[in-house]
Amino acid sequence: MKKIIIVICFIFFITGMATAQVGPGRTLYVSVKTVSLKSSTGLLAGTVASLNYGDQVTVTRVEGKSVEVRSEENPC
Repeated sequence: MKKIIIVICFIFFITGMATAQVGPGRTLYVSVKTVSLKSSTGLLAGTVASLNYGDQVTVTRVEGKSVEVRSEENPC
């Protein structure tokens, strides 16, 4: 019985992780006080815009750990 419960929990965990993936066209919201949108992923990349808590962004492209977004509040 214990093994069945563990397997069921594992299935729910995997399903939750699969649905939480970021993909193009998905709407996300800023969850920190302020954040800067950068022109690229480099350390010295210039700031394009600043977003505040609760601002809405739309994912346009995902490459590895980098996510390109478009902001309705600060269109770039």
